[in-house]
Amino acid sequence: IGVDGTRVGSVSSGCIEDDIATHAEEAIVTGQTQILRYGLGSPFFDLRLPCGGGLSIVVIPNPDETVLARALHKASDRIPVTLSFDFLTGEINLVNETLLVVNASSMETFKVTLLPDQVVYVFGQGAEARSFAQLSSAAGYQVRLFTKEENIENILGVKHIRITDFDEFKFPEADPWTAICLFFHDHENEAKILSNYLGSLAALIGVQGSQKSRGTLLMELQRLGVSKTHIDKLSHKFGLIPKCRDPQTLAISVLAHVATAFDGQRVV
Repeated sequence: IGVDGTRVGSVSSGCIEDDIATHAEEAIVTGQTQILRYGLGSPFFDLRLPCGGGLSIVVIPNPDETVLARALHKASDRIPVTLSFDFLTGEINLVNETLLVVNASSMETFKVTLLPDQVVYVFGQGAEARSFAQLSSAAGYQVRLFTKEENIENILGVKHIRITDFDEFKFPEADPWTAICLFFHDHENEAKILSNYLGSLAALIGVQGSQKSRGTLLMELQRLGVSKTHIDKLSHKFGLIPKCRDPQTLAISVLAHVATAFDGQRVV
């Protein structure tokens, strides 16, 4: 909540935001940190949470801009950032954590780890690649579609990168918050693409295709010198629904697989 009343985000889908904003404006004037309680155990009897339970909100009137700027800098470099919030003083600190803590709290502090945005790299062409890219974007993921197609339709939220030569293409790096998904009917470039990613920390690396084409792909990866350890990172299945018959069902199936893989990257 800004000094001008500008609001960003939501905590209750509209049930208590107005009241929080009022208290935040008071905190900005007084400079005092406030702890607000809504729902169960709250003194605000006229403000109820339809879902039940209770919710505690800490209002920090003057967050340390230097600390927040450092956190944003790390986030822009796709580095997880753990912040510690002091309930009593409103002090915010960057915490060095070897274990990612999604959230943890004590009586006086709260820690939260901000993870990099989840990115999906889609390599391929045709309806399958386009349907999956569109659905992944609608689900809120950052999506990059790498394709040889010339006249590909614009998909809202999807950045298109046309590849004319896979041998010369500079592949973007992948980290634990990246999924690599291949949708090709001709499989000549799959091994080249995968050889760039099977040694990475990507959350998921999967390829559309039959068992026969997979066998050919594995042999080609071996020929290119990819180690067995790295080849084993290639997912044994691609999607959670077996034998999909149309691009839309395949997109849903693979998106569910991607979401499951990303969820496994979180440590609570």
